[in-house]
Amino acid sequence: MVLSALHRAEEYFKDFFDALAGITGVPNADVASPPVILLVVLSVGAWLLIPFLTGRTRFGTYLAWTFFAAMGITELAHIVVFPLVTGRPFEYFPAMASVFLLAPAGWWGLVTMWRQGDTMKRWRPV
Repeated sequence: MVLSALHRAEEYFKDFFDALAGITGVPNADVASPPVILLVVLSVGAWLLIPFLTGRTRFGTYLAWTFFAAMGITELAHIVVFPLVTGRPFEYFPAMASVFLLAPAGWWGLVTMWRQGDTMKRWRPV
């Protein structure tokens, strides 16, 4: 969770969303708008429930799986996809640096859950 928060801070301070808007041509949403606030509350709020639900419910295990997959797989786009799409594959893309810590932590979580057997069984962190 700490590495995820560090990554979010890097995205904010390094203007990741402006860079993403430059790639997509879609303007940034107002961060104070109700839809954006609701989206953040739902996603981050659900992930904050992981320690309380994991090992007790299948939903908690599902949330843990999605968190680790998001951190270990989708965040790799900062390193691989975004630099290639911008045509500058060897330059820093906003929020790239924290992914070098975040992705391996996500892989650790995925491997740990996988070794526990069925990922939808009750899982407890090591």
